Amino acid sequence: GLGDYNELGEPVGKGRGAFTVVYLPTVLTVPTSTLDFTWNLTWKMKRKDRGRGPFSWILSNVSLNQSFRVREETTARDAYKVYLLFPSALQRDESTLAGIVSLRQEWSLLDAYPNWSLAIKYQRDDEEENRFENVNEERLFEQHLVRLDHSLTSRLSANVELRREIKQRGGRGLATGTGSTYDVLGLAAAAGWGLRFTAGSTLDGEIEYREQEDSESGAREVAITFRPRFVWRLTKSLSLFGRYEVTRFELSEESGIKPFYFANPGTTQRWALTPNLRLSKVISLLGTYQGRSEETFSGSRIVDHELTVETRAYF
Repeated sequence: GLGDYNELGEPVGKGRGAFTVVYLPTVLTVPTSTLDFTWNLTWKMKRKDRGRGPFSWILSNVSLNQSFRVREETTARDAYKVYLLFPSALQRDESTLAGIVSLRQEWSLLDAYPNWSLAIKYQRDDEEENRFENVNEERLFEQHLVRLDHSLTSRLSANVELRREIKQRGGRGLATGTGSTYDVLGLAAAAGWGLRFTAGSTLDGEIEYREQEDSESGAREVAITFRPRFVWRLTKSLSLFGRYEVTRFELSEESGIKPFYFANPGTTQRWALTPNLRLSKVISLLGTYQGRSEETFSGSRIVDHELTVETRAYF
């Protein structure tokens, strides 16, 4: 519980390592150019009269929300190519300090059905990290997600979700055999429910099954998670939000060095309580208590408790 990094400088998670990274100023400066480009597209067309035919159904039910972002920090002299988004100028080992290309898409397919919601999501983050000497790191995160929500009654709802993820980390200069490089394929399925009560109080929960397998080390992780949550409005000025999460992790015994973000076999618990008190029309008092219980890489169990209190003023 002394730090977030191991002796090789690899992040291993909050409280799981024995080292902390410290940055110091330097007299050496390097001129850089930075590009941050974001493009958003929203397409939504509703028709009161659905009509007939597939085209009419699409106009009534389908909507799209898409975002595309490029951020690049470079030392290249021909920075104008970066500004013009030339693919050959982005994420180069010899000039890029840090770069990311992100794409997010969300399709909604049942907009005209009030009790149904079907969403298809896609996310891809391609990153380059060259800010450390003699290290050229490449990371990739890709996710496909399908989620279906249905209101069974005015108070009861249910949902199911399927998810596929790819996580990759590699490049030149990374320590091998430590779990810092990996190529992980993950599959997950979840089912949930929700209850609505009077005065805006709610109670919902979710059960998730997840598998992850690393093609480099052969490590395979299986996790089962239960997440209940509630919002309880005690009075008009006082409400309480709570959540609890318990996860059981299992790891294949024949695997080699596992990716550093894989959990240890066993049970992990996380919980939180957040009361919100409205003192007046413009001032509120907010408290947050959260904790966790999990095992570190050394096998010892850590139990953390954290309490924060803040005030907010609304104008």
